[in-house]
Amino acid sequence: AVRLSPDGRLAAANAFSSKTTVLYRRDADSGKLTRLDEARNGVEGFNGLAWAIDTAFSHDSKFVYAIDSRGDGQEFGVSVGSVTAFGVTDETELDFVEAGQDSRFADARGIAVRPDGKSIVVVSSDAAALVVLSRDPQTGTTRIRQVIEDEHDDVHGLSGAMGVTISPDGQFVYVSSGRFGGDNAIGVYQFDDGGRLSLVQEFINDDGELCGFRGGNEIVVSPDGLNAYAVGSVSSSLACFAREPETGRLRFLETIPNEQGRLTAAAGVCVSPDGKFVYVAAEQSGKISVFRRNAKQE
Repeated sequence: AVRLSPDGRLAAANAFSSKTTVLYRRDADSGKLTRLDEARNGVEGFNGLAWAIDTAFSHDSKFVYAIDSRGDGQEFGVSVGSVTAFGVTDETELDFVEAGQDSRFADARGIAVRPDGKSIVVVSSDAAALVVLSRDPQTGTTRIRQVIEDEHDDVHGLSGAMGVTISPDGQFVYVSSGRFGGDNAIGVYQFDDGGRLSLVQEFINDDGELCGFRGGNEIVVSPDGLNAYAVGSVSSSLACFAREPETGRLRFLETIPNEQGRLTAAAGVCVSPDGKFVYVAAEQSGKISVFRRNAKQE
């Protein structure tokens, strides 16, 4: 993964083969990146990037959080993953803060930081869990606040959880699952005043409106908050939803199929900052497809 900082001055990239997180400076005029620093698993006794798979910046761009889906071992015979925090020192170096290893991060795949900077959400495929972390905005340290597990409290869509995103207003969390097995589902959750999540809505493929969606991977909410889009890697498709900003609820619109190989093993999705276009990256076809949004929400 490669992610830009909210202020646009930096970028961070994770590479699982080299077990590395790399920090870059971004030139706003040219868009070019200049390498500043890297953190590598096993160097100088540091462990926390054994399978570095995704990363996210804090709201103030002063911290980077990397998720390690495999960890360096097991906890009580159960596979573990980790969330590692780095401070960005003088916008030039990655300064290790902490690595939190836990079985509830087993095969962690997606991470998002709430805009208020006080919460981080992580989804873990093997653990079938949505984990909410409390975050100290000053030190960057985290602790587990809440764990939502599949098949608990009416939740049935977290097995194989892969993608997670937070709505622009910071009130709702959206999860996509199924890339490497699991529920082929989309879940909607809402924050309460204490920063804990509760289930609002679930879509399970072929159990209701949602269809043609298998192997859920990345999910994104449009900048205007009026749509959500999720890619299905196994079905090679793009699921499209209208979104009600006040309630966070989704209304299924359509699943765009794999015409002319455009979406073969679709894995990544994003919306342009002006909200006019949706971009989908496909693993097996080696293509990036561009779709124009329908502003009428129909």
